[in-house]
Amino acid sequence: MNRYLLFLLLLAYSWTSTANMASPNIYGTFHSSLIFPQKCTVTQEKIRADIIKNSDKDFYYEYIIRLKVTYHITSPTKQEMPLLFMASNYLNDQQIYVNGQAIPSSPIDKEQDYPFLIKEEITDTLQYTNAPTRYHAYTKYYISYDGKEKQEVEPSNLIYFTAPLKAGENMIEVSYGAFPSTRRYGFLPPYTFEYSIYPSKFWKTFPEIDIEIHFPKELKFEQSSMEAEEYTVSDHLFQGKIKDFHSTPEHYWRFSPKPSWLGSVVLAIGPLGFGIILFLGAVGLHLYCIKKKKNGAYGSEYS
Repeated sequence: MNRYLLFLLLLAYSWTSTANMASPNIYGTFHSSLIFPQKCTVTQEKIRADIIKNSDKDFYYEYIIRLKVTYHITSPTKQEMPLLFMASNYLNDQQIYVNGQAIPSSPIDKEQDYPFLIKEEITDTLQYTNAPTRYHAYTKYYISYDGKEKQEVEPSNLIYFTAPLKAGENMIEVSYGAFPSTRRYGFLPPYTFEYSIYPSKFWKTFPEIDIEIHFPKELKFEQSSMEAEEYTVSDHLFQGKIKDFHSTPEHYWRFSPKPSWLGSVVLAIGPLGFGIILFLGAVGLHLYCIKKKKNGAYGSEYS
């Protein structure tokens, strides 16, 4: 009997335990608005994201975000303008169009100096007992929008290109695929898409930013950093407008899988509920076995 009781208790513990030796999160993409010089005026920005099923089984990311960001800017003169876009965990399949013309991006050369990139040489001292002192040298990289404030980055996360702008209105389009963030634990872990509008703090103007996110029928919209009155959700389409930079410079949109009817029951009970049910089952089994043992003892005494 003891081995059955032990099995049920271990099963209850496994339901309620969430310990994981690996990181509990699977980090996905993080995006940032284009860095423009002050002399250009941004008149419109639109973000379109399509969340689609990942067909490549070699990746543990279940979904891919196809992102397209469109900017309308006004340039006072015809000029070649270096521009920068930051995106982490992307597929390196970026496409850039300036006024309908395809423009190649350039990888950041760590040996080259850029006006927007700050390098900081770091030397760590590694001291071990009864061992000579060792030194570990490495470089940290920062993006600086105005020469004062800075943000740490990985050069591989930067999409850098030179845009041939004409005098007047121009349209710049940046598109690529990336992975959303998610969790390793839970019945239905959510998928999160993050976007920073912090660089727009340094634009001459801040237009309303149109947001359009298409998501598949097996997902449902869960939460956003935007205010409820700023967006609508219907027919697997999220639409909204970011109207004020000062509300929050970092935005996110979260989607989660729709549960089946059985999944809904499981979610309603929860891990703690299952633990209690299994514990009560173990107690009931224990009492039943005690009663059966006593009845067996009485029966043998009168036989």
